[in-house]
Amino acid sequence: MLNSEMPKKGTQPVDALCDESYLHVELVDGRVISVPTAWIPALEGASATERNSMEFLAASLLWPDLGAEIQVSTLLCGRDAIRKATSSQIEINADALLRSVSERLDQ
Repeated sequence: MLNSEMPKKGTQPVDALCDESYLHVELVDGRVISVPTAWIPALEGASATERNSMEFLAASLLWPDLGAEIQVSTLLCGRDAIRKATSSQIEINADALLRSVSERLDQ
């Protein structure tokens, strides 16, 4: 996500809870949206502690320990948008892991 993007009015996350099945996000305008954790690969295999260790950014949720971030606007767009957004994160995380392993082997 580009942090310079301004969120649409009312879409800032103010609270969230992630159980085994759903991510529930409360927005500043009072709406609560829920999406299945199965749509977000980083959350699907995470522990309860990892799923709920998130930070609220202006227009997104960030899981630092999982290396995952998702925009509220993406959650509002549904499954296909979420899968597309999270698949690019998986590729980025895999590239970072490969660079890290390569750097360690070079030492």
